Amino acid sequence: MSWKFPARNIKNPEVISMDDINENFREVVEEATGALNEHNWKAGAFANREQLADNAGIELHRVRISANPNTDPDITANIQVINLDRDWQELSGTEVVFNSTGGTVWIMASLQASSPLDLSWFTTGGANGRFGLQFALSLNGAVLAQSIIGGADLSNDQISTFRPPSPPLIGFSCINSPAPSSLFFSIVSEAIVDVPPGKHTVRVVSAPPKASDYSGATLANKAKWVGSRELIVLELLR
Repeated sequence: MSWKFPARNIKNPEVISMDDINENFREVVEEATGALNEHNWKAGAFANREQLADNAGIELHRVRISANPNTDPDITANIQVINLDRDWQELSGTEVVFNSTGGTVWIMASLQASSPLDLSWFTTGGANGRFGLQFALSLNGAVLAQSIIGGADLSNDQISTFRPPSPPLIGFSCINSPAPSSLFFSIVSEAIVDVPPGKHTVRVVSAPPKASDYSGATLANKAKWVGSRELIVLELLR
C-alpha cells in the first residue's frame, strides 16, 4: 500500500541498496494502481465498515481436504500414505498459488495423521519402519525452517531403538524419536514471512525423521498416513 512517507529514507553517505529503492518505488506504483491506505483518505471518510470490501485489509486463500480417520486407510477417500524415504513429500490438496504485490504473509496449516511407534518393528517378511512423522510448510519449493514440526537438526536429534533378545531376534522397536508419533494425532504449523511481488506457491510437506535401520526389509507403510488437512494463507495488506 502507498504511504505518506518513504519506507526507506536514503541519505548520504549511506550505501544505496536496490531493495530499498524498489520498496520506495513500489509505494508510488501501488498508489497509481489503486492500492490505497489510511494516508490517502481524510478522517471519517468511511462512515462504517460495510463501505469497505471484505479484502480491504487481508486477502484470504484456503484449501481443505476431508478424510474419515476411523476407517481402513486402504479404502478411505483422501487418505495419503507417506513414503518411508527421508525426502519431504507434498501433501495432496494442500497447495495455494497466489499473486502478491509484496508484503507480509501469514501461513497456517492443520492436519490429522497416524504413525504409532508401538508398531515400529521389523520382521523377516517385511516391516512398517516408522519413527513418527515431521511436517513443515514450503514456500516456492523451499521448506520454511521456522515451520518444521519435530527435530530440525536430525544430525543432533536422537532416535533410539530397542532390539529384542534372542530368541527370536527378529526386529526392533523405536522407543524415542524427534518426530510426533501416535495412533492418531493433530498437527498445527505456521509461519509469518515477507514475500516479494509476484507469483508464489505454498504447500504442506511431510517426511519421517529416518527412513529405515534395516536394509533387507521390504517396507510396508500403509499405517503411516495423513487424513484431513487444511492450508490457509493470509496476505496482510498494509
